[in-house]
Amino acid sequence: MGYVSIICALIAVGGRVMAKNDYEYIVIGAGSAGSIVASELAQSGGSVLLLEAGGDDSDPAIWSMSSYYNVAFNTYNYGFLHWHYQTTNQTFNGKGVGTIFDLPRGKVCGGSNSINGAAYVMGNPADFDSVADGTGDEDWSWESMAGDRKRLNDAFQPVELGKDQVGADEYIKTA
Repeated sequence: MGYVSIICALIAVGGRVMAKNDYEYIVIGAGSAGSIVASELAQSGGSVLLLEAGGDDSDPAIWSMSSYYNVAFNTYNYGFLHWHYQTTNQTFNGKGVGTIFDLPRGKVCGGSNSINGAAYVMGNPADFDSVADGTGDEDWSWESMAGDRKRLNDAFQPVELGKDQVGADEYIKTA
């Protein structure tokens, strides 16, 4: 079994990594994907350095659903938790030509999942089928992924959202 050294905030403050002189793998970004990649590499026996530019996710606002909007959209000075990305000028958005929207992306261990209020949006079936067609791999199709969606949904306690509220053809279980 390998191990993962997690270094948060070192890039931002110019700190030094003292845990080990060399690593088999260096993963940049301790968001959902980076954390999973680092974990899988370590479980396969590798030594992994996981670097994150943001800090840890211990700020109480991250763990409070009532603070979600404030954290994600930098209300009340929570901007240190995200990258301050914005969209390009949006033409067809119902708010007028040239509207620019904030696009919150997490700069914190846990990445955007740490600031997104635990939101879960089911993918569009046509998008899955398009990936399957484009890659020539039917394992990516909506139908083939049904078991994975069921396992994901079964992992969470249901929230009582009616079909009309979420625009789905079935009820969706979310955290």
